[in-house]
Amino acid sequence: MNPIKWIMTTVSLITVISMAVYVGATGAFFNDNEQVYGDSLGFQWGLVNLTEDFENTADWDAQWDENEVTSWNHTSTKAWESSYSALTNKDYKGLLTSDEIDASQASNITISFYYTYKNLTAGQVHVQIFDGENYETIFTIPGGTNNDWVLFNEIITDNDYFIPGFRLRFNSTSLTAANYNTYVYIDDINILTDNQKPAAPLNLTAAAGDTTVFLEWDANSETDLAGYSIYRNTDGSDNYNSPIATGITTPYYTDTSLANGITYYYVINAYDTGNNYSVFSNQANATPSNQPPAAPTGLTAAPGNRVIYLDWNNNTDSDLAGYNLYRSLTAGSGYTQINGTLIPAGTI
Repeated sequence: MNPIKWIMTTVSLITVISMAVYVGATGAFFNDNEQVYGDSLGFQWGLVNLTEDFENTADWDAQWDENEVTSWNHTSTKAWESSYSALTNKDYKGLLTSDEIDASQASNITISFYYTYKNLTAGQVHVQIFDGENYETIFTIPGGTNNDWVLFNEIITDNDYFIPGFRLRFNSTSLTAANYNTYVYIDDINILTDNQKPAAPLNLTAAAGDTTVFLEWDANSETDLAGYSIYRNTDGSDNYNSPIATGITTPYYTDTSLANGITYYYVINAYDTGNNYSVFSNQANATPSNQPPAAPTGLTAAPGNRVIYLDWNNNTDSDLAGYNLYRSLTAGSGYTQINGTLIPAGTI
């Protein structure tokens, strides 16, 4: 019987790309969130909570009357998830203005609430924010009727509003007696200020391929994480200007169409939904190459009962992806690949 002959080849790094997204830390929080605070209006300054229960009919507007008398009505007729909401109509028209919120350290302010309306004329009920001197309308509830609760959510990034006396105001002064059977309900109001940067991504690595570099790092855990930005240079300095890619939502990235033989240096940073950016990660580098890996060495074959055990020395190529295995009944020729997928370093 002719002995079976074996040869092996190595294969360079194979890369793949895919995509994915995420929300972080709070500085101040104004909340009418029934599920969390028992239908309460409140402020959170760091870890300090001042709450006013919407269920307290005697003092429901305590957080809404510091600057202007509340004209809206506290009602149990309709609510988003609990028993009460704020109502405006021809009989309860005017201003619903929050007490002052210290947003001086904020880098963004997120405002959200639920609303529903009936028989409303467009342009009569406005959502406004205060910059210390004036109120600006950021949203006008549309005309018509919508019996479903609708979520409003907007992030304020204008520095003019990052002041100690920020306010949110609902303005229905344009309603008139002619607005018979017209109403707007507001519920679950949230004002969230965020000045907390994400942590720097950890353990950035770079692996070279043919005109490509594959980057990988540990995923950040912030709940308001929006993505990552990738930066590159060729001198290894700390000078990283505009990112080569942003909006990356997975903890890996493949940089393509590079020049082989040139070393590329990379850092990345993370950013959240409030456009707070982390500091840079560690620096990683790689040199793309179209050179094949070295041939495996030290291949041995040991017979067994209807099996043959193969062993070889692991390659040291940084972009090694695995091995292919070939077999022949003729020494020096006629080799056919017998593995379906790449074989990892080791013994079979």
